[in-house]
Order: sequence, then structure tokens, then C-alpha cells
Amino acid sequence: MKRFLLILMGIGMLLGLSACNENNAEPPQNGTPNEEEPVNPPTQDEGIPTLTEDMARERLTGFKQDFLSLANEQNEQQEISSVQTKTEVKQYFRENLTVDYASRYTESNFTESEDGVYLIPRGGPVWLEEEEPFELEQITETEVKLIQEQKNALFGYVTLECSFQFQDGKWLLDNVEMEEVTVEEIAETVLDLLAAKDMAGLASYVHPDKGILFSPYGYIAEDALVFSQTEIEQFFSNDSEVFLWGVYDGSGFPIELTTEEYYEKFIYNQDFQHPDEVVVNEVKQRGNTMNNIKEVFPNSVFVEYHRYGTEEYSGMDWSSLQLVLEQNEFGEWKLVAVVHDQWTI
Repeated sequence: MKRFLLILMGIGMLLGLSACNENNAEPPQNGTPNEEEPVNPPTQDEGIPTLTEDMARERLTGFKQDFLSLANEQNEQQEISSVQTKTEVKQYFRENLTVDYASRYTESNFTESEDGVYLIPRGGPVWLEEEEPFELEQITETEVKLIQEQKNALFGYVTLECSFQFQDGKWLLDNVEMEEVTVEEIAETVLDLLAAKDMAGLASYVHPDKGILFSPYGYIAEDALVFSQTEIEQFFSNDSEVFLWGVYDGSGFPIELTTEEYYEKFIYNQDFQHPDEVVVNEVKQRGNTMNNIKEVFPNSVFVEYHRYGTEEYSGMDWSSLQLVLEQNEFGEWKLVAVVHDQWTI
């Protein structure tokens, strides 16, 4: 009898412990016990890849190949054999262009008739120079602009601007534009090179036949010193050779200086990258010396970067740097003279 009672007590204790464990167990989360929280998939914004230089080249190269492929199919009447409608042309460009740009480009450069599709003879776009550097500028999360400075045989110095849009899960070309670089922009580039003492870079802007004439004052003397394009590259290489650059105003003493000394005194003696006044192709009489740039270079355009004088010296410590440019046989603006000017007696 005692043994039977002990068995019943043991069973009761086991049942009590089981109930306690059930009461202390953590409730299942969201009714799904032993399951991990589902991870939300990334949104499209989180998944937009960065447009790399290689990706940009691939799109522009693909566009170029597509265009040239159609252009090479033309017969003498500019008819293209592989397509019958402009809708087919738009679809042909869709691998590399957005829907909008494929439509705009097709409508601008192709015409359709009952006989088929014809290429309008206006020349293709300016293409990316693949081996030359370019910049990628992030405009928005889904828009990037490519900028490349080019030297074009037909248009001279130009800026290529290409817009990319992220559509349909990939980066596509949305626009290609070319802007001709103005003479003022070229002069500004030359100024930056002078300020940086980058004479190797400056040499590419030097007129190949005329070189660069250097004048310490606004009146250019007949015996003004001229450096060739090759000599400009080596401008600062010999810091001991002294050149005769002209004569000092007032005293008439010879200006005998090294290239480094002349640069500091008669080229970049002030911060001309931050001028008080910029004047394009206009002679402003600022002192007693006559400016004869237009007589010496009648076919030129010159840009003057002027710094005002200070109150301490009653404004007489003003200074100007004038960059004179002429077009070469290809219509490219090239530097032919660097004319410094200042107060003279």
C-alpha cells in the first residue's frame, strides 16, 4: 500500500514540474515559433550601383558602334537596309540609351518614308576619346554627368558633356552635347597653367609657328624676346641663364633676369586668378604707356586680367596680365604673347 502511494506522489510531482515549464516558456513571436524574423529585401535606391568610368566608356562605345553600324549600311541615297521604320531604330539604340534619348536621337537624325529609313546627313555626334581623361559628376542618386575636354579637328577645343540615367536596373546614356570652348575659356586655362608654373602643359597651347612673345610693359618693343614651343617646355629648367627682356621704364637700364626672376616680376607678380577686372579684346589706357597689342598682332584676341592698385600707393601699384591668342591654320586659338603692364613714368 505504501509503495502504491509513493508511485502516485511521484507521478504528481512530474506533472507539476511539466506545468511550470510550460508556464515559464517564452511565447512564440508572431505566432511562428522557432522561426527567424524575415529580412526585408533592399529597395531600388539601396541597390543602385555606382557608375564607374569603365561602365560609362562601355555605354558610349556601344552607342558609337550602334550608330556606325547603321551608318555603314547606307546606300547612295542614305537608305539603311536593316531597318524599315524609325520604331526599329529606336529599339536598336535601347541597349545603351534611355527610352527618351533613343526617341529624341532617332527623330533628330533619321527620317522615314514608304521606301524605308534614311539617315539625315548631318554628321554623327562627337564621340568620347576613350584614352583621354574625363570627369564623372554625381548630379542626383540616379543621374551622373560625364565631362571631357577635347581638341576636335573640325570645331577646335570643345567640351563633351554626356548625361547618364539609372533606368531599368542599369545606367543608360540620356544625352550627349558638345560645347565649343570660347577664347575666354582658353585664356583662363592658360592663366591657370601659368599660375601653377606648368610649362609642359602650357606648351600645348603655344602657337607652333610663332611661339610666345614676352613683353614687360603694354608697349611691345620690336626686339621683344620670343620663346618657341619647345623652349617653353624647358622654361624653368635653367635657373642660372640670364636673358635680356627689354629695358626698365624710366631708367632705361636693361632688364637682365633669369626666367624665374622674370616670372616673379613681370608675369605672375600678383594673384591674377582673382582679378578685379577682366577685359576681352579692348584696350584700356591705364597709364602713360601706349598699348600696341593690336598693331603687333592685328588678328589676335587678347584677355586682360587686371588688379587694382592699393590706397597705400594711391592706386599706382596696379598690374595687368594680358594673354594674346591667335588662330592657327586649323582654327585653334593659340597663345602668341604674354604682355605684362603696370604703372610707368
